[in-house]
Amino acid sequence: MWPLKAKDVEQLHFDLTNLCNAKCPECVREIDDQCWPFLDKNILSLDMIKQRFTNTQLPRLRWVKFCGSFGDPLTHPDIIEILEHFIAEWPSIEIMVATNGGLKNTDLYKKLGKILDCNLRVLIFGIDGLEDTNHLYRVGVNWNKLKENFSAFINAGGCAQWQYILFDHNKHQIF
Repeated sequence: MWPLKAKDVEQLHFDLTNLCNAKCPECVREIDDQCWPFLDKNILSLDMIKQRFTNTQLPRLRWVKFCGSFGDPLTHPDIIEILEHFIAEWPSIEIMVATNGGLKNTDLYKKLGKILDCNLRVLIFGIDGLEDTNHLYRVGVNWNKLKENFSAFINAGGCAQWQYILFDHNKHQIF
């Protein structure tokens, strides 16, 4: 029997979807054909999230991270509503959302900037280099779109963090 009860949970880290716009060469989706049968195109529905993730069921929840192990959370069509739900249920919750930043449009990032506003909440951009190197690992992420998106997010008041994976091809950009 597992001794942990929902009422004791303080932190959550989960995937909303297995969908992603990038084709990072070291991602399990790209290197392990055995994984594909398990990576369906389903998403956690907004209704299910609202039903299962409530202050009544998780009264001690204080931190949640939406970081896709297999997908980018911003591919979820209801990401804004999901974030708003968590904030409504737990007004002082810390939220972290991780993305490659190269999908959707500046309207979404402006909305995210108002929600993830440094007051306990942050958007982590996985950017592995500058214009001439980011695409070498974040295959399929267009630099211009990425730049427009992170600029819109920051200009809207969003709290951004830069996650940088060091490779031989990009290390000269930080040293």
